[in-house]
Amino acid sequence: MFRFLVTYHQELGLREVHCLQNQLIDGALVLTNGARVALEVKYRLGWDTACRSNWQIEWFLRRHARERSRYRFGLVIFGAFSGDWARARHGMAAGWDHWYRGHVGFHGPAIQIGLAQFVNDELLPYHRAALRVAERRGVA
Repeated sequence: MFRFLVTYHQELGLREVHCLQNQLIDGALVLTNGARVALEVKYRLGWDTACRSNWQIEWFLRRHARERSRYRFGLVIFGAFSGDWARARHGMAAGWDHWYRGHVGFHGPAIQIGLAQFVNDELLPYHRAALRVAERRGVA
């Protein structure tokens, strides 16, 4: 995942990519406009891992008070949905709906935490994942 982010940092609008160790989060991204993004990476995402990833990002920001003012966003990148999050709902994996309705900013003052899927060497945010499903169905 980090190799992909470093390789395509310009195309993704990233100025810096940091892999963190001994922190609650996996990494940090700095966008070309200077905004910082707390990064958490999960192999599979279900209810439990969604709760954990939000907690990790939000606890990192609470634990490091000076970081709170530097980070404006969070991002969870995952490989696949698991459990009932993988079931189809309205032509998409139910996990997208679960994430944006029930897991974003759940633990206190919210920073915006987005979700992107890394599949086949592509990073797909929600709207692009939806287009992929539509293309497969011959709708788009």
